[in-house]
Amino acid sequence: MPTESELSLQSEFAVEHLRSDIVSGAWSPGAKLKMRELLPRYDVGASPMREALARLAAEGFVEQRPQRGVRVPELSFEELQDLSATRQIVESEAVRLAALHGKHAWRDNVVASFSLYERDIREHGKREVDWRTTEPRHHLFHKAVVSGCPFPMLRGICDSIHQRLTRYRLQLNAYRFGPDAAIGEHRIFMEAVLSGDGHRAKAAAQSHFGLSLSVLETELKSRTLPENAKIDKSAPLRSSPLS
Repeated sequence: MPTESELSLQSEFAVEHLRSDIVSGAWSPGAKLKMRELLPRYDVGASPMREALARLAAEGFVEQRPQRGVRVPELSFEELQDLSATRQIVESEAVRLAALHGKHAWRDNVVASFSLYERDIREHGKREVDWRTTEPRHHLFHKAVVSGCPFPMLRGICDSIHQRLTRYRLQLNAYRFGPDAAIGEHRIFMEAVLSGDGHRAKAAAQSHFGLSLSVLETELKSRTLPENAKIDKSAPLRSSPLS
């Protein structure tokens, strides 16, 4: 019988990988999450999976409704605008605080994460950039920027919002900019953050986030989402660390 520590580890594993699969689209918008599919897919027990689903529901990555089970939320204008407005308020303030309080190690981390993001895009050369594989670098760059904020809870909220918006970017394929434009936009943002000027950093963040919202809204308007979304059976299975 698994120990309490092992059950906790299984639950954490399920949270991380189920969240990742929802963000990437392995579980598509509207998909029903059934225990008989979840347990073998993630190789964890029923109790850890129920705990994982409760945590993901609290974070907004799944919906739990009486008599209707657990589902992946549909993509909607209401949620998109809610997330984006919250990001404008919360993350732009975290960026301002990072610009004011970030130390030398933070600056080095921001520059290094931007360099990895840029290199990942440049390495595609003349081939089309695979934004799905580049997105983790993009996430790490924004996470590095916010890491200079002195408040852990604020950083955590920013990261959760970023991942929920990433679900929209990946599933709408909302990458309207070519490599040079994407790199240039993020370089401008980085330079403002590293200037040490909190007002400049916050303004740059708000502009950057506003541009992202504009692209996502345009893509969402142009899409007709499937009524009966299903799991992507070709997506790789996850293996439990305790299996």
